[in-house]
Amino acid sequence: NARAICRYFGIAYNGKKKSNSVEKTIKVEVKGAVSKVEPAKKGDTYTVRSGDTLSEIAEDFGTTAKAIAEANGIKNPDKINVGQRLTIPKGSARKTYNITADGYMGPETVRALQDYFGLVADGEMWGQVRNQATLAFNQKAVRYGSGGSPVVRALQKKIGAKVDGYWGTNTTRALQRYLGTPVDGEVWRPSTAIKEMQRRLNAGTF
Repeated sequence: NARAICRYFGIAYNGKKKSNSVEKTIKVEVKGAVSKVEPAKKGDTYTVRSGDTLSEIAEDFGTTAKAIAEANGIKNPDKINVGQRLTIPKGSARKTYNITADGYMGPETVRALQDYFGLVADGEMWGQVRNQATLAFNQKAVRYGSGGSPVVRALQKKIGAKVDGYWGTNTTRALQRYLGTPVDGEVWRPSTAIKEMQRRLNAGTF
């Protein structure tokens, strides 16, 4: 069934959406953002970035840290180097999306991020404070309050920012550094960093 298929391929399933096809790729519609799991081709590679861990890379590609370690002769999975090129084992899978890469943080991009991290995809960042970044976002994607947001926490962990669930200057700077875009700590409209993140989500290389 759809739930079992989604679990097998590492796709968030909310009990309402059904898989559209079961072939070489599986598409799951997530309230406007389309997540597609594509099997990695033989010889696919990934270049390690700052803050990466083998387990997170494996999760992104729908495989295991052990499989990638074995494919690359890595004896200690806890030790990988920035700039190291990893071969992704044939048959591994990675998520791609079909969101608009326009540089604006709106519900569609938030949904894609939530789905990417395996969270409930409602398109909203809850528990945020008003600051330069959140006020620059599409306000339909932000809910102000306290407590922080699970999707922001997951993003902060991935990009090496302080993990508190609140999107502010430090998170913006960390994202800009992670993506290799100009670092000024501000979210512009449009934002070069947000656009690059959207592009990488679409390509399955975030």
